[in-house]
Amino acid sequence: EAIAKLENPGVSYDLMRSVCNVGQVNYLCRTTPKGMCNDALQSFDEATRASFTTITGLPLDDAQWAQACARVKDAGMGLRQASRTADAAYLGSLTATADLGSAVRPEHGPRAIVSSHAVLAVAGINELLLPSQQVSPLMAGTVLKQHDLMKKVEKSNTKQRLDVALPDTRARLNAYSATTAAKWHGAIPSRTLDMDLASSVFVTTVALQLGVDVQEEVISCPFCAAICDCGGRHAISCMAGGDATTVHNEVRDEVFQWCKRAMLHPFLEKAGLLSRTDLPGGRRRPADVLICGRTGFLAGLPGGD
Repeated sequence: EAIAKLENPGVSYDLMRSVCNVGQVNYLCRTTPKGMCNDALQSFDEATRASFTTITGLPLDDAQWAQACARVKDAGMGLRQASRTADAAYLGSLTATADLGSAVRPEHGPRAIVSSHAVLAVAGINELLLPSQQVSPLMAGTVLKQHDLMKKVEKSNTKQRLDVALPDTRARLNAYSATTAAKWHGAIPSRTLDMDLASSVFVTTVALQLGVDVQEEVISCPFCAAICDCGGRHAISCMAGGDATTVHNEVRDEVFQWCKRAMLHPFLEKAGLLSRTDLPGGRRRPADVLICGRTGFLAGLPGGD
């Protein structure tokens, strides 16, 4: 609740993902069977969802919240659910400490591995896995790792999510799962380092990733006359002067300012660079930011002096 009250939603999200995530209850999950603490875990998950809703102001449905709880590499927001982690954590701890438990209490090892709590934990894990990945009944000497089990769960959830997704949803999930597509998740919000998203930009970015509508009605694009969908997909892909052009120009201006600070004497879209080409008036500007004006490179270009 305290994190949700912070003014900067980017900071709130970063703290929620890296500090107040499922790791806060991982010790409880590893030491206590899920059946004994499920109410507490459900309460923790509900509080996480409520805080995230407060931070973003987005009315997420169950499918969108499930995506938010997926790994960042799977187009998620990395907000893992404690109730889905509990069985894997308990099995990992139980099998890893079986030998130590037997050394302290000889009858502990075999009985613990085949106990009703262990059997229920295996069943709980298998409910989340595809048939081909399910865990076999535990035997004495079995060692499972929480990381490996959760990796199987995440892969199964991702496949199931894609299998039932509509074509446009599948395209969005694949796009946000691409390499470097979600690198902004790992950026620590910092005004000093110019890595702090404005509140409106942060909320819109999250909405686009989770498939939440960013406009109330379908309208005609003022640049290309195509249909602008409520999900904002056309706005970020229109090449007739829409957001794609705006982002391009903002990146160009940012690079230009950094080059100036580095005293590279840059030119911003230098005119007449290819003045002897067929296009009249020297309107061709192949360099958004030209930084080789003093290196002699221009002399080798058409129209170069």
